[in-house]
Amino acid sequence: MNVHLNDIDICIEGTLRAIGAVNDSILFRHYEDNPWHIGGLFIHNNLDSLCYCSLLGGWGNRLSIIAYNSELWASNSRFEETGGISGNKANFHLTQCEFLNMIPQGVKLDTGKLYVDDCSFIRIFIEFSGYYEFGGIIHCENLDTCSVTNSEITEAGGGWTTWEGFCAAGLNCVNCFYVEFTNSIINDLRGGDGDSGPGVGGSGGDGCGVYLEHCDKILVRNNELDGIGGGDGEWASMYGGNGGWGFGVYLRDCDNALVEMNQISRIWGGSPGCGPEGDGYPGKPLPLVCTNSSPQITNNEFNSPGRYISIDGTSQPVIGGSEGNGNRFLNASDRDYVIYNNSYYDIDATWNFWECGTDMIDSLIFDYYDDPTKGIVYYDNATDVEEEAEPAKEAVTLSSNIVDDVLHVQFSLPQGQTAKLDIIDVAGRKAHSEIVTGMTAEVDLSSLSAGVYFVKTGIGEREVVKKKIVLR
Repeated sequence: MNVHLNDIDICIEGTLRAIGAVNDSILFRHYEDNPWHIGGLFIHNNLDSLCYCSLLGGWGNRLSIIAYNSELWASNSRFEETGGISGNKANFHLTQCEFLNMIPQGVKLDTGKLYVDDCSFIRIFIEFSGYYEFGGIIHCENLDTCSVTNSEITEAGGGWTTWEGFCAAGLNCVNCFYVEFTNSIINDLRGGDGDSGPGVGGSGGDGCGVYLEHCDKILVRNNELDGIGGGDGEWASMYGGNGGWGFGVYLRDCDNALVEMNQISRIWGGSPGCGPEGDGYPGKPLPLVCTNSSPQITNNEFNSPGRYISIDGTSQPVIGGSEGNGNRFLNASDRDYVIYNNSYYDIDATWNFWECGTDMIDSLIFDYYDDPTKGIVYYDNATDVEEEAEPAKEAVTLSSNIVDDVLHVQFSLPQGQTAKLDIIDVAGRKAHSEIVTGMTAEVDLSSLSAGVYFVKTGIGEREVVKKKIVLR
């Protein structure tokens, strides 16, 4: 790591027990002569902790904290208008921190371990890619462990160059041994827009919720991935630029992956730019992509444009596959394919719920095209079974995924029937419970701490669990 010390505000070498024990504030300099200088806090050989700090910079500061060969603990701190945290050969432990209005990343770590819990990343814009498929709001390489839990990434995405938009992912892990992404939210994330050029318009960057490459053990569980898409292509004097592609979860060259209990919705492709000689191509939405990866895909809910699950020629995922593990493919008929199998492997896709007529399922599956005896996707008529359970699912509607003080719940109850409503925290403790007799319920959450909660409703013998997040 090359660091010019004359561009550093604070340089620490050795062990520092703590910064922020009494609510310290650190204001980083904004370098007027060169706004792209590195500035901030440089840590070498162990920093013990940052707690209750407010670190305010300016868009000119490219890195707020640089950690090398160090152990960094940060909790209850706020990083605003800085360049995020970057490290090499370090261990990061980040708890209840806020990252706001940052360029060029939120957290970037090469070699070591990363633990992120109950953190928020808002308006982070990526301005690096190089040989990466994506630049990550949380960007990890060569880690033993990457654990991101109970966190939120929103209103973020790729920045822009003088021509093409940057590709951005909420979480990007490359060559990591163990990756855990659970109980978290990624919404309103998109690739950067292209810029106009002298003859050909710049293409929009791709946007991705979770991108994992060459990772060995993976758990992606109980997350909400919503509103993720590609940047728009730009116009030009001859040919318009292409729209960027949108991905929910993208697995490339990964082993031992479990993708379960996620809600993947509103994945979209960027719009093409126009030009008098020809317009660009629109980006495509792909909610879940398997490239040389064979994950277990269970208990997810898909409700988005695009082919729900795309499988390349070297992948053999299990999609559902057993009772109690089925996925829900909502609005299944509103696309060309739900499962696109470009592999010669047979795929087990039984026990899934398809929101379409049973006679339509076969037309929504693409099988390996070179040999009719290979690449078969096996499915059953689970539609009839799931349709019996569907009224209980549809009988409960939550007002929003993000609430402030009051949660609004709407019920469709048969006359004379009651429903039970429980609010559960991430540790499984019951924070609130009530019996609902009417068609609506307003739950006062003002006494709860900010974080991720689960709303559990019971109507008769059926239960529905939908995740919520409380922000105040």
